[in-house]
Parts: sequence; structure tokens; C-alpha cells
Amino acid sequence: MGEHIECKWIINMKIRLIIISCIILSSCSVHKQTYSPYLVAYEEVNAGPIPPAYIFLRTRPQFFELYCPSIYESILGKYTIHNDTLILSLDMEVLDGSSGFIVSKTTTADTNLTIIPKKLLISKDRLLDTTDYDFKDILPEPFNDIKYKRDFKRIK
Repeated sequence: MGEHIECKWIINMKIRLIIISCIILSSCSVHKQTYSPYLVAYEEVNAGPIPPAYIFLRTRPQFFELYCPSIYESILGKYTIHNDTLILSLDMEVLDGSSGFIVSKTTTADTNLTIIPKKLLISKDRLLDTTDYDFKDILPEPFNDIKYKRDFKRIK
């Protein structure tokens, strides 16, 4: 008689375990890991042999970071969107120097290629560089006829 009660107890426990397992499994769902709704990230495609650059757009507060790991530099500033064009207005340049970070305010007189204000065409999940880079003031002949355009793809 003791064996019979023990057997019923084991069967009841197995049934309860199966029911609990079914409830747990049916209540689970797959969640996609995403960035914050306030951050959109883009990675440069076709960067060649150098590490790709990244653009991080934050909506709250509305500013961006253009991170260029190959030259240890980040550009920070505000952005605006007009129709299908993203306009990056650069405010600060942050360099990773040997003795720490170097932060400098950018001005319109700066001719550094990375801190020229950028215009990017928004095309689905891409940002296509449409900035008019005038190399005639920066580079001597015959190097000033370079077609420098960047292409960024959204990181999902």
C-alpha cells in the first residue's frame, strides 16, 4: 500500500511538472536586442583597409558622434534633418593623444577633412555622403581632384 501511494505521488508530481513547464514555455517570447530608441548607429561600408568610421545619432538630446578609430578621433556636434538630407554641424573634436584626450572646439576656418560640415542623403537604412569637399584649398595639384564620398549602413 505504501508503494501504491508513492507511485501516485510521483505521477502527480510529473503531471504538475509538465503543466508548469508548458505554462512557462508558452509565456516566453523572443525579444530582439536593440539599441535605445534614442540612439541610431551607422557603420561605414567600403572603408578599404582601414577600420570603418561610425556615426551615432542621439535623439535625446539631439546630437551626433562621428567616430574614426583609424585616426583615434571623434567629432561631436548637432544635427538637423531637412527632407531626405542629414546635416551634421560640428562643434568639438576629441583626439586620443598619448597623454590623454585632447578636446578642441572646431571653427569654420578649420580645413581638416574630418571636421568639414557634412551633408548625408538618407536612403532607407543608408547614409550617402553628398558633401561638396573642396580640396583645391587643402591639397596641391594633382591631389586636389579626389572624389571623397562615404557610405554608411545602419547597424540593426
